[in-house]
This record gives sequence, C-alpha cells and structure tokens, in this order.
Amino acid sequence: MYNTPVARRITTTEIASETGYHQTTVSRALKNHPAIPKKTCEVIQKAARKLGYTPDPALSALSRYRKELKASSYQGIIALISNRPSALAWRKHFIGKLYYKGLKRQAAKLGYEIEEFSLNPKAMRTEQFHRISRAKNIKGIILGRLHKDFPMVELDWDRYSVVSLGSTLPENPFSRVAPDLYLASYQLMEKLINQGYRKFGLLVIREVDERMDRANAAGVGRACWEYPNEIEVHRYFPSLQEWNCENVTRWVNEVRPEVIVTSHDEVLEWLRKMKLRVPGDIGMAHFNCRSREGKITGIFQNPESVGEAAVVMLAGMLECNRLGIPQLSHKLLIPGTWIRGKTTRRV
Repeated sequence: MYNTPVARRITTTEIASETGYHQTTVSRALKNHPAIPKKTCEVIQKAARKLGYTPDPALSALSRYRKELKASSYQGIIALISNRPSALAWRKHFIGKLYYKGLKRQAAKLGYEIEEFSLNPKAMRTEQFHRISRAKNIKGIILGRLHKDFPMVELDWDRYSVVSLGSTLPENPFSRVAPDLYLASYQLMEKLINQGYRKFGLLVIREVDERMDRANAAGVGRACWEYPNEIEVHRYFPSLQEWNCENVTRWVNEVRPEVIVTSHDEVLEWLRKMKLRVPGDIGMAHFNCRSREGKITGIFQNPESVGEAAVVMLAGMLECNRLGIPQLSHKLLIPGTWIRGKTTRRV
C-alpha cells in the first residue's frame, strides 16, 4: 500500500504574515465580517487565494459544535417584513402562524429576536424603516408571505441580508425557503394511486395556481406521465369570480371523479352539500393540510420547519456578511409529510 502525501494546509497565521494584518482581522475578513472594511477584506481574500488557502472543514465543524454547546448570546434583531397594511395580518392564515412559530423558536436558539414590520406604503415609508434599522442595528430581513395585490416600499437592499419565506411571488429575486409543493403534489398522487384511485379531479383556483408557480399542477402532471395507462386527471382551474359551490357542483357532476385533489378547505363542505358521502361516494385530498391530526387526507407542508430553516439560512448569510440582491439566489425546499386522513379510503 502506498502512502499518499497529504497537502499542507495554509493557515490564517501565514496569511497574516503575508498581508501584515493581525490573525483575528484575517479570520474575520475571510468571513466578510461587517466590522472589517470592504477594501481590507478584498486585500486579505486576494492574498488567501494566491497562497492557496482553503478553510479546514474539520475545524469549522468543531467551531460550530462548540457554539452549539454554549447558550446563544444575544445576536440582534431580525426584521420580519410583510407588505400587508398590518404587520401581523399575514399570520391570520394557519400556515403563517406556523411559519412564525418556527421562526421564533429557531431565532431564540441562535440568539436573535424577531420584530415585525409592514412595508406597505400606508404603514411605513422607506426612510422610516432605514432610520429604525440603523437605530436597532438590524442587518437581517426575512420577507414573510408577500401578497401580489399589495404594494411594498423599496429598500436599499445592499444594507441587508435577505431571505424570502414561502412560495408566493416566484419572481422575488432573493434566496428563499419554501415547502416543496411540486414534490408534495406528486407524493400525494402516488399515495392516492396506491389506495386504488384512478380517476382524479384536480381543483385549484387559477390565481392560486399561478401564485404558486403552478407547482401543484406540475406534480400532478408528473404522475400522469409516470402512470399514463393507469390514471386519468380532469383539471378545473376556475377564476376567483367563478369560484363557488354552484360551478364546482356542475363540474363534479359532469366529470364524476373518484377523488378530488385541491388546495381549498371549502371543497369538503361543498361535497357534503351535494349529498355526497366522503369518502364513501367520493374522496378528497388536500395539498396543504392544516395539521397532522389526520382528519383530512393530504400533505402537511411542515411550515414550522420552513420557518426554522429560513432563520438558519439568514444567520449564515449574516455571518458571512452577504448583503443585497444575490447574483444567484438559492432555494431550499422542505418536503411535506403524508397524512392518511379520513377523507379517502382504499378502493
């Protein structure tokens, strides 16, 4: 057996000797620490590249482990931003409440506080937010579930590290953490196929489908592609104006699906108004179950985990001083959990 020579690692001490800066300054500059001037960071990082420096993953892991063993000291405030007239309005929906619960829990673990702001022009002006953020030394922003029908004031984004939460407004340029709606939709179809269902009705409000970047329809489409001779899917995407019990009843009577897959809670009530027994006469499954309790069959999107992951992503960006709109944004998708509820059955 031959012994492979191990390449010697360049240390921060050597970079300090090369550049004339203190080792602590070098260490901070390599992480783009905000306390180190940008020009100094560039000089040190250029020298590090010239010397062939790469971080030691074992030492980095050890450092993170030691930090986790200590009680987190106070790190600062994270601004949680909405574009609705009220900063708290986005939390009225159940998924917003669960996002917030995960955000708060993970922020506390890492030593951060969450403070909520509405950047709707009726609630706050750009200069007002910048003034508050300077006074409170706010460097990190999490964009809550922004609504396309509400405006939002523009900020000087270069001052902040920003992470977006959820799947709304897909054109948003920032890195984001969101439920994996595409995978969840395909997973839901697979589970229903395994229960024996073959004739599906896909029922989603058109505007909701568009806001979610058509991820639900895409997941269902994948199931059609993978089971071409086994299933048939009838799609109905009514507009908000067309969304009512009468129109849905007409569609159900025309199509007569074995099971309906949907994102809307009211569908179950409408099926009962049609005198259809659920799941005896027809099944219903939800892309976004409210809880893990198992009353409704579908996918629970694990929104608390989404909130936790958003804080972890932002904390990493703050540590590396990554500010502004990124050239290449990242998307972290959290998988959902199958809930075998009482609104479907084996057929």
